[in-house]
Amino acid sequence: MIAKLKLLAFVCGMFAAMASASAASDYPFKLHNRSQGWTIIGFQTFQDGGWSRNWLDAPIAAGEVANMDWNSNAGDCSIRFRVTWADYGAQEHRADFCRLKNLIMLNEGFRTN
Repeated sequence: MIAKLKLLAFVCGMFAAMASASAASDYPFKLHNRSQGWTIIGFQTFQDGGWSRNWLDAPIAAGEVANMDWNSNAGDCSIRFRVTWADYGAQEHRADFCRLKNLIMLNEGFRTN
């Protein structure tokens, strides 16, 4: 009986580990707004000849951070993207999303780490 319980616990643990692994993100990153008072209202990527839908569910005010995720590991790593600022417009950039963990938007340009 003890052996059956141990086997059942092991099988349950394996299923939990598999579910956790399948729910894991492929390329998660954080989008930081380190501007001086500007609000980010849009984030889009350029792939297959066009701009994606806006990834943001809500604006990102200065000093705030949003968790982002590709939810895929297909395609190129170096991707054009654009950030749209309230009362300013959009700025286009390019970054290697396979390597970055933090995309930090500044008043002018961005940096990664």
